[in-house]
Amino acid sequence: EELRPQNITVDVVAVRTIKNKYSKIWTQDYGEDPEYIARYIYKLTQKPENKRHFIPRHYFFLRVVERLFPRVLDHIHGLRHRRVRRKFHKNVQSDSVLITGAASGLGKALAHSYSNTAKVLHLCDIDQKGLVELRDEISKNNGCVVNIAKVDILNRQDVVNYTNSIEYVDVLINNAGVRCKGPILDTKVETFRKIFDVNFFGPLLFNTQFFNKKKRPKKIINILSTTAIRGRKEMGVYSSSKAALWNFTRSLRRVYGENCQVMEVIPSAMSMTKLLENSLLTGNKENIQNNNLRKSPSFLSRLNFLRVSDWSAFDAAKKIQKCESQGMEIVFIPPMRSKLFLTLETTSNWLFSKLFMA
Repeated sequence: EELRPQNITVDVVAVRTIKNKYSKIWTQDYGEDPEYIARYIYKLTQKPENKRHFIPRHYFFLRVVERLFPRVLDHIHGLRHRRVRRKFHKNVQSDSVLITGAASGLGKALAHSYSNTAKVLHLCDIDQKGLVELRDEISKNNGCVVNIAKVDILNRQDVVNYTNSIEYVDVLINNAGVRCKGPILDTKVETFRKIFDVNFFGPLLFNTQFFNKKKRPKKIINILSTTAIRGRKEMGVYSSSKAALWNFTRSLRRVYGENCQVMEVIPSAMSMTKLLENSLLTGNKENIQNNNLRKSPSFLSRLNFLRVSDWSAFDAAKKIQKCESQGMEIVFIPPMRSKLFLTLETTSNWLFSKLFMA
């Protein structure tokens, strides 16, 4: 999408499975013929189409099912009906809750929300001052035990030491995240690594650490983003990391979803979060006026469509906790707009690009 104005095409070839008859490491004799794939790609070099290509073509419908009706594939992978799982996970006692990135934004809102029901809160963030202030705020309002720790998710050993110091948690909320804005090809590889270390490998490490304990978490909540559904202009790095976490979350559910509620939260822009500070999607009029690239009426009309001024981080936190207590596994915030984002991207590529990518 970013390269299209430069007359550079990007064709993406999505293949189901390819026969591996040339590999010296391992082989498989089923799937699509590699020569056919090679010929297809060669034709694209002669006549690019700047779109996604599904091989075989009916593979596209599998993608639609995965995005819009993931519970169908959950069933195929051996999970019981979602109503049965929801009843099993509903109202499970959640006495101990761990929240990453808790010092501000959605993490802070989640801490306040869960302090009303949990007996023990484990809060971690790189912002020690923010954690201390949050602990004091919670202590004034209720008797929940609040344990805070400064943890740098970029430091693997830091995370390992922290998780080893906690015997178990009932609910693990992977909320910590960082955002990067700018042209994707102008972004340094080191920045990609940092974003992925926080947004993807951080939650992966937290999940792995707690699943290796004798007593596993009853519930896992991974905070994603509508950008995980498809990258937006100048948000490619952040989108890529959240897309990786989204796929990991669904894979995790299909392995452990019978005994652990694995919940994916897909929020759009919210107010009161540091992640989107100075972002046009927060409704900051001063930022809009000062950005010369955002003066066209067509863009402002799209901006009004995207803005979620009536949803704050605290609104989202209440929604997340309510859905978690009801045993739900997929939560869109706000529900209709975020679902529309997913539906348009899946079924109407042209309209999606017109609204969100230009």
